[in-house]
Amino acid sequence: MQNNSVVLTIPGSWASRALLAASIHEHARNYRLDGDMRSNSDLLDGIRIRYQKGRRPKIVHDFSWSGAHWWETSDMRAVERHASHVMLTAVAGSTEQMLRLMAAASAVIRAGGLGVHVENVGIAHPPQQWLKFDSDGINGAFRAFVVTVDAAVKGAYSCGMNCFGMKEVSVPIRTTDCLEAVGTVAWHLLVKGAPIRDGQTLSIGAKAAPYSVCGVKTVVDLDGLQFYSQIGTWQLDPRV
Repeated sequence: MQNNSVVLTIPGSWASRALLAASIHEHARNYRLDGDMRSNSDLLDGIRIRYQKGRRPKIVHDFSWSGAHWWETSDMRAVERHASHVMLTAVAGSTEQMLRLMAAASAVIRAGGLGVHVENVGIAHPPQQWLKFDSDGINGAFRAFVVTVDAAVKGAYSCGMNCFGMKEVSVPIRTTDCLEAVGTVAWHLLVKGAPIRDGQTLSIGAKAAPYSVCGVKTVVDLDGLQFYSQIGTWQLDPRV
């Protein structure tokens, strides 16, 4: 799987693009909506916004699937009743760009957005949670854009690191701490800027089993599908 863009879907109840623009102007004064989303401080290069009127069953499905952890909430019921939506698209590849994209999405949330679905990753966040992520800098961006996938007997892998121009992280076989290992290593790489290299040995705790690091191009998920990343993946191989 390879995608050079990050796409966010934000449902709402705006009856027209003009009402969306007015709401952004009222509730997120650092931004304005003309051709693209702009801020008072700079042009958000590479970020594009598209408004579409009408309820979309696919959006309801995507949110219910990707936001199962907040399924039985008033926020999700509001998504089910949405009357329009906004799509924000940005070129992937840097932390700075993802932080700008988060801020732009927050402007739409403050203007009445009902939640954020990260299309590339398959995770949906309720509106107040998104605003909390945005206020937490790079740590919040990690939680917003990166997930750890349990691939059953095939171990675990991250999804979303490539949004930041970084390699994903995977453990190719099931171990007792594979999920924790993937999540911890990915977090340290993105949030702490930890160095990593081919052939390195690491562990996630003093009593944890060590892993050997190997740079690869593909990850296999639990259905046997191969996910390809031009950037690549840091594969953590358990050392026997």
